[in-house]
Amino acid sequence: MQDQLISNWDNLYQNGNNPQWEDLEPNQEFLSLVHAFIKPEMKVLEIGSGLGHNALELAKKEVDITASDVSSIAMERCKKMAEESGFKLGTQILDIMSPSSDIGTYDLVFDKGCWHSFFTYESRRKYVTQVCTLLCEGGIWVNSSGSADNPDDPSDPHVGSYPRLTLSDITSLVEPHFEIIQIRRGQYGNNTGKDFYTWEGVFKKRANQAIHATSA
Repeated sequence: MQDQLISNWDNLYQNGNNPQWEDLEPNQEFLSLVHAFIKPEMKVLEIGSGLGHNALELAKKEVDITASDVSSIAMERCKKMAEESGFKLGTQILDIMSPSSDIGTYDLVFDKGCWHSFFTYESRRKYVTQVCTLLCEGGIWVNSSGSADNPDDPSDPHVGSYPRLTLSDITSLVEPHFEIIQIRRGQYGNNTGKDFYTWEGVFKKRANQAIHATSA
């Protein structure tokens, strides 16, 4: 996808390899936030699910959920894992910036670390509008994105690639389309051995979001 530092996501999942940030077990803290806004009849979509450990954890709780990712290899591995688990989990290859017309709409969409992988203002703005189109009226978006408050080591050779959003970045991009229900500080995970602070937000699609978008 354009405006990301990585151009070929399949390469990261070939030959059984995983990106260093991949959740190899469910992130229970973030999932508790997601699950708090799920009702039994809801259809749920995870964007950028990777191997799908978080989505599968919700499937185990009888949530009607589809895991999606731009990487076809990640989705193949996710589908196999779900089949072996015996739990029902839908899978969908999805480029969020150019979704197919038959993707449908959902009651709740969540992503952990997908939005923040876009590094330009325009791509982040487009991501928000694309999420909005995937949601039913009054639908919920739950997001976890890297915080600009991370005290990074300037000698870290990868420091320039870490995603950072300020609270004002989030609110300015989200509010034209969504009502902000809550934002809290969280932690991405420890797969890399490095703490990484996040902003974890819950947003509700505005009934008149098109009016807000025009006036923004």
